[in-house]
Amino acid sequence: MDDEVQATPSRRKQSAPQSGWRTFWDWVKAIVIALIIAFCIHQFMFQQFVVKGDSMVPTLLNGERLLVDKIPFYFGPPKRGDIIVFRYPLDVRQTDVKRVVGVPGDRLRLVNKQLFVSGKAVQEPSG
Repeated sequence: MDDEVQATPSRRKQSAPQSGWRTFWDWVKAIVIALIIAFCIHQFMFQQFVVKGDSMVPTLLNGERLLVDKIPFYFGPPKRGDIIVFRYPLDVRQTDVKRVVGVPGDRLRLVNKQLFVSGKAVQEPSG
């Protein structure tokens, strides 16, 4: 007996033009996926803020825009010198931008407008 394999001609699907509804739903799916990705980036990776006030002069000026990277804070707490954005405790709708001057274990003192961290004077830029 011969083992013959009968070849059948391959039938290519004829691509019919997409209907209007199929095209519409393809666009809706693409937009929804893009919005989900943008939301995740905004919530977990980066966020934009506007500096309000002059407390960070000369480093940051009133009205400047910041793009804050949230990723390093998933791996550890802020370090001395980092600039952080946080919610104001008395009004959670308000955010503040500040520089970290002390970390747990530091002793902070302010004497005649001079900051001391663990007994060492900190040189700050004059504004």
